[in-house]
Amino acid sequence: MDIVLDSSARGDGPAYVYHPPVVNPGLPLYELLANAGVPHHGLWLDVKNLTEPNAPSFLVKPIALVLADLRGRVLVETSNDALARAPILRAIADSGFVTSYYLPTELGCTCALSLGGDCAREMARLAPELRGSAFRGLSFDARGRSLARTRRAELAPPPVLNTWTPMDRCPAGPAAAPLSDASRDSLLADVQKYLVKVQSAFDY
Repeated sequence: MDIVLDSSARGDGPAYVYHPPVVNPGLPLYELLANAGVPHHGLWLDVKNLTEPNAPSFLVKPIALVLADLRGRVLVETSNDALARAPILRAIADSGFVTSYYLPTELGCTCALSLGGDCAREMARLAPELRGSAFRGLSFDARGRSLARTRRAELAPPPVLNTWTPMDRCPAGPAAAPLSDASRDSLLADVQKYLVKVQSAFDY
């Protein structure tokens, strides 16, 4: 689920399920957790605006709503690499949730073409931030699997991998093609979670 946290000055308000720039439909995360709990196959929370100021308030509510023995099924993803060494990220991980850094899709596509050049420079920047951080996983569009595999091989302990979008070319659109069976199978052997799109009555 794509999550946007309250952006007020206090930062301790509600969290909503939606993906900007779509208009917020008002679907409250905490009420969903309170009423539906954690699904059997787990929950992937892509928190779009997780920051050091709002993360403590965000952590309080899932801790109250998710039993300790179920927190390992809940992935908390952020693209904010500034949190890599923040005490609050370690607190989220130590509480039992799986913290995951989202590798930018644009970078994944760049690295799919070549692991040198711009890819190598950005990987060199990320390496010291992610090494020894509280991120226990890496999340990535499946088209960025070369980057994810390279990044994981350089980190200790190796993070779990989580991916989505069964496409084999960048950018998306007419040029994108489904992963071949061999590519899909090798990817599935690497990852902890793999999202596929399923049509539902709740699409918006």
